[in-house]
Amino acid sequence: MMKIVFIALCLFALAFADDTKSNCTTTATIPASCTGTTNTADPNKWVTVENLAAASNVCYSVTFDDGFDSTEDVYVLATRNGDDGTPASNALVTTTGFNSSAPIGCVSLTASQEEDDTDYLCSAQTVSAYYTVASNAGTNATTIDIYTGYAEGTVSDCTASYVSSSGSSIWLWVVIGLVVVVIVVVILAAVGGFLYMKKKKNSYQLYEDA
Repeated sequence: MMKIVFIALCLFALAFADDTKSNCTTTATIPASCTGTTNTADPNKWVTVENLAAASNVCYSVTFDDGFDSTEDVYVLATRNGDDGTPASNALVTTTGFNSSAPIGCVSLTASQEEDDTDYLCSAQTVSAYYTVASNAGTNATTIDIYTGYAEGTVSDCTASYVSSSGSSIWLWVVIGLVVVVIVVVILAAVGGFLYMKKKKNSYQLYEDA
Protein backbone atom coordinates (compact mmCIF):
# COMPACT_ATOMS: atom_id res chain seq x y z
CA MET A 1 0.00 0.00 0.00
CA MET A 2 2.78 2.43 0.95
CA LYS A 3 4.64 1.64 -2.28
CA ILE A 4 1.56 2.50 -4.33
CA VAL A 5 1.11 5.80 -2.49
CA PHE A 6 4.80 6.62 -3.02
CA ILE A 7 4.54 5.96 -6.76
CA ALA A 8 1.44 8.13 -6.98
CA LEU A 9 3.19 11.00 -5.21
CA CYS A 10 6.17 10.74 -7.56
CA LEU A 11 3.89 10.86 -10.59
CA PHE A 12 2.03 13.87 -9.24
CA ALA A 13 5.37 15.63 -8.64
CA LEU A 14 6.32 14.92 -12.24
CA ALA A 15 3.01 16.19 -13.52
CA PHE A 16 3.42 19.49 -11.70
CA ALA A 17 7.02 20.11 -12.73
CA ASP A 18 8.10 23.73 -12.63
CA ASP A 19 7.70 24.52 -16.33
CA THR A 20 8.51 28.11 -17.25
CA LYS A 21 7.75 30.21 -20.30
CA SER A 22 11.11 31.51 -21.42
CA ASN A 23 11.91 35.14 -21.05
CA CYS A 24 15.61 34.86 -21.90
CA THR A 25 17.06 36.90 -24.72
CA THR A 26 20.14 36.31 -26.82
CA THR A 27 22.07 38.10 -29.52
CA ALA A 28 23.88 34.91 -30.49
CA THR A 29 23.71 33.90 -34.12
CA ILE A 30 23.56 30.38 -35.47
CA PRO A 31 27.19 29.30 -36.05
CA ALA A 32 28.28 29.02 -39.69
CA SER A 33 29.40 25.49 -38.85
CA CYS A 34 25.74 24.49 -38.62
CA THR A 35 25.37 24.63 -42.40
CA GLY A 36 25.32 21.09 -43.69
CA THR A 37 25.35 19.67 -40.18
CA THR A 38 25.00 15.90 -39.92
CA ASN A 39 23.22 16.04 -36.56
CA THR A 40 19.50 15.65 -37.08
CA ALA A 41 16.59 15.61 -34.67
CA ASP A 42 13.05 14.41 -35.24
CA PRO A 43 10.37 17.09 -35.03
CA ASN A 44 7.99 16.99 -32.09
CA LYS A 45 10.33 14.73 -30.10
CA TRP A 46 12.93 15.24 -27.38
CA VAL A 47 16.58 14.64 -28.21
CA THR A 48 19.32 14.25 -25.60
CA VAL A 49 22.56 16.20 -25.97
CA GLU A 50 25.07 14.05 -24.09
CA ASN A 51 27.94 15.61 -22.14
CA LEU A 52 27.85 19.03 -23.76
CA ALA A 53 31.26 20.48 -22.92
CA ALA A 54 31.65 23.88 -21.30
CA ALA A 55 31.90 26.82 -23.70
CA SER A 56 30.81 24.67 -26.65
CA ASN A 57 27.76 24.15 -28.83
CA VAL A 58 26.20 21.49 -31.01
CA CYS A 59 23.87 21.99 -33.98
CA TYR A 60 20.84 19.96 -35.01
CA SER A 61 18.83 20.25 -38.18
CA VAL A 62 15.11 19.68 -37.79
CA THR A 63 12.89 19.27 -40.83
CA PHE A 64 9.14 18.84 -40.63
CA ASP A 65 8.25 16.06 -43.06
CA ASP A 66 4.84 17.53 -43.84
CA GLY A 67 6.29 20.94 -44.55
CA PHE A 68 4.43 24.00 -43.38
CA ASP A 69 1.10 22.97 -41.85
CA SER A 70 -1.32 25.86 -41.63
CA THR A 71 -3.31 24.10 -38.89
CA GLU A 72 -0.23 23.77 -36.69
CA ASP A 73 1.37 27.14 -37.12
CA VAL A 74 3.03 27.61 -33.73
CA TYR A 75 6.73 26.80 -33.56
CA VAL A 76 7.80 25.39 -30.17
CA LEU A 77 11.29 25.21 -28.67
CA ALA A 78 11.98 23.71 -25.24
CA THR A 79 14.80 22.42 -23.07
CA ARG A 80 15.19 20.57 -19.79
CA ASN A 81 18.00 19.05 -17.76
CA GLY A 82 19.11 15.59 -18.78
CA ASP A 83 19.24 12.60 -16.45
CA ASP A 84 22.98 12.67 -15.77
CA GLY A 85 22.44 14.25 -12.37
CA THR A 86 24.43 17.40 -13.24
CA PRO A 87 22.08 20.38 -13.65
CA ALA A 88 23.03 22.85 -16.34
CA SER A 89 24.27 26.17 -15.01
CA ASN A 90 24.06 28.41 -18.08
CA ALA A 91 22.97 26.18 -20.95
CA LEU A 92 21.14 27.98 -23.74
CA VAL A 93 19.27 26.65 -26.74
CA THR A 94 18.81 28.98 -29.70
CA THR A 95 17.08 28.34 -32.99
CA THR A 96 16.47 29.74 -36.44
CA GLY A 97 14.99 28.73 -39.75
CA PHE A 98 17.30 27.28 -42.38
CA ASN A 99 19.41 29.76 -44.34
CA SER A 100 19.11 32.45 -41.71
CA SER A 101 21.63 33.65 -39.16
CA ALA A 102 19.17 35.42 -36.85
CA PRO A 103 17.90 33.35 -33.93
CA ILE A 104 14.17 33.12 -33.36
CA GLY A 105 14.66 33.01 -29.62
CA CYS A 106 16.23 31.07 -26.79
CA VAL A 107 15.37 28.86 -23.86
CA SER A 108 17.70 28.45 -20.92
CA LEU A 109 18.44 26.37 -17.84
CA THR A 110 19.88 27.19 -14.44
CA ALA A 111 21.33 25.04 -11.69
CA SER A 112 18.17 25.54 -9.63
CA GLN A 113 15.99 23.75 -12.18
CA GLU A 114 15.43 20.05 -11.67
CA GLU A 115 15.36 17.28 -14.26
CA ASP A 116 11.70 17.61 -15.24
CA ASP A 117 11.53 21.41 -15.22
CA THR A 118 11.01 22.66 -18.76
CA ASP A 119 11.76 26.07 -20.22
CA TYR A 120 9.87 26.68 -23.46
CA LEU A 121 8.91 29.33 -25.99
CA CYS A 122 6.51 29.70 -28.91
CA SER A 123 6.89 31.61 -32.15
CA ALA A 124 4.93 31.92 -35.38
CA GLN A 125 6.07 29.17 -37.72
CA THR A 126 7.13 30.43 -41.12
CA VAL A 127 9.34 27.68 -42.57
CA SER A 128 9.44 23.88 -42.43
CA ALA A 129 13.10 23.47 -41.46
CA TYR A 130 15.15 24.85 -38.59
CA TYR A 131 18.56 24.75 -36.95
CA THR A 132 18.52 24.21 -33.20
CA VAL A 133 21.74 24.98 -31.35
CA ALA A 134 22.50 23.84 -27.80
CA SER A 135 25.16 26.02 -26.17
CA ASN A 136 26.77 25.51 -22.78
CA ALA A 137 27.99 28.80 -21.35
CA GLY A 138 28.75 27.16 -18.01
CA THR A 139 32.01 25.85 -16.60
CA ASN A 140 31.11 22.17 -16.43
CA ALA A 141 29.95 19.64 -18.99
CA THR A 142 26.27 18.77 -18.78
CA THR A 143 23.56 16.74 -20.47
CA ILE A 144 20.40 18.50 -21.63
CA ASP A 145 17.30 17.56 -23.59
CA ILE A 146 16.05 19.80 -26.38
CA TYR A 147 12.78 19.85 -28.28
CA THR A 148 11.79 21.39 -31.60
CA GLY A 149 8.22 21.03 -32.79
CA TYR A 150 5.06 22.74 -33.80
CA ALA A 151 1.58 22.75 -32.42
CA GLU A 152 -1.94 23.86 -33.14
CA GLY A 153 -2.87 27.00 -31.26
CA THR A 154 -1.71 30.58 -30.92
CA VAL A 155 1.53 32.13 -29.76
CA SER A 156 -0.29 34.24 -27.17
CA ASP A 157 -1.85 31.14 -25.60
CA CYS A 158 1.43 29.19 -25.50
CA THR A 159 1.66 26.80 -22.55
CA ALA A 160 3.80 23.78 -21.58
CA SER A 161 1.10 21.57 -23.10
CA TYR A 162 2.33 22.71 -26.53
CA VAL A 163 5.45 20.62 -25.89
CA SER A 164 4.64 17.06 -26.91
CA SER A 165 5.62 14.36 -24.39
CA SER A 166 6.22 16.96 -21.69
CA GLY A 167 5.53 16.43 -18.01
CA SER A 168 1.88 17.26 -18.63
CA SER A 169 1.40 14.80 -21.48
CA ILE A 170 -1.82 12.81 -21.74
CA TRP A 171 -0.04 9.53 -21.11
CA LEU A 172 1.23 10.74 -17.77
CA TRP A 173 -2.30 11.62 -16.72
CA VAL A 174 -3.48 8.20 -17.86
CA VAL A 175 -0.87 6.55 -15.65
CA ILE A 176 -1.78 8.80 -12.74
CA GLY A 177 -5.45 7.94 -13.23
CA LEU A 178 -4.70 4.22 -13.20
CA VAL A 179 -2.62 4.55 -10.03
CA VAL A 180 -5.41 6.49 -8.32
CA VAL A 181 -7.94 3.82 -9.34
CA VAL A 182 -5.70 1.11 -7.90
CA ILE A 183 -5.34 3.03 -4.63
CA VAL A 184 -9.11 3.50 -4.38
CA VAL A 185 -9.72 -0.20 -5.07
CA VAL A 186 -7.16 -1.22 -2.43
CA ILE A 187 -8.72 1.10 0.15
CA LEU A 188 -12.25 -0.11 -0.61
CA ALA A 189 -11.09 -3.73 -0.44
CA ALA A 190 -9.40 -3.08 2.91
CA VAL A 191 -12.51 -1.36 4.34
CA GLY A 192 -14.78 -4.09 2.96
CA GLY A 193 -12.57 -6.79 4.41
CA PHE A 194 -12.53 -5.07 7.79
CA LEU A 195 -16.32 -4.71 7.87
CA TYR A 196 -16.75 -8.33 6.79
CA MET A 197 -14.44 -9.63 9.49
CA LYS A 198 -16.14 -7.44 12.08
CA LYS A 199 -19.58 -8.72 11.05
CA LYS A 200 -18.35 -12.29 11.09
CA LYS A 201 -16.86 -11.81 14.53
CA ASN A 202 -20.13 -10.33 15.84
CA SER A 203 -22.11 -13.23 14.35
CA TYR A 204 -19.74 -15.72 16.00
CA GLN A 205 -20.10 -13.90 19.33
CA LEU A 206 -23.93 -14.05 19.10
CA TYR A 207 -23.67 -17.77 18.37
CA GLU A 208 -21.44 -18.27 21.41
CA ASP A 209 -23.78 -16.25 23.63
CA ALA A 210 -26.73 -18.37 22.47
